[in-house]
Amino acid sequence: MASLPFSATIRPIFKHYNRPQASQIKAQSCRDEGTSNNNVDANLGVLRERIEQIKMKKKLERCYECKLYGWSYGSRYKYKVKREMEISQLFEVVSLGASTLAFTFHTATLCLSLVSLFVHLIYGF
Repeated sequence: MASLPFSATIRPIFKHYNRPQASQIKAQSCRDEGTSNNNVDANLGVLRERIEQIKMKKKLERCYECKLYGWSYGSRYKYKVKREMEISQLFEVVSLGASTLAFTFHTATLCLSLVSLFVHLIYGF
């Protein structure tokens, strides 16, 4: 055995039949279920209470904001800002259209002037 190479002396071990292992099942008693339900109910109660506190805090902040700045219809929607933005967009579109039209007229005038100049140079009218 000493003359054999080291890799030949180790034989791999194969299992011909792999039996599936049984899954572990835990049984719970009714006592455990009751305490876990009580914990869940207690946690839900705390969560509901916290949600109510946050809602009340937001409502009070809104009321304080109205008293501080006077009556407002909400800071999310401002009619003046929207109207000014629409007017500026309208002027932008009108100026873009007018500049396009002016560029077209100036280009056509330049082309006609160049053609007229070449005709006068060639024929000498």
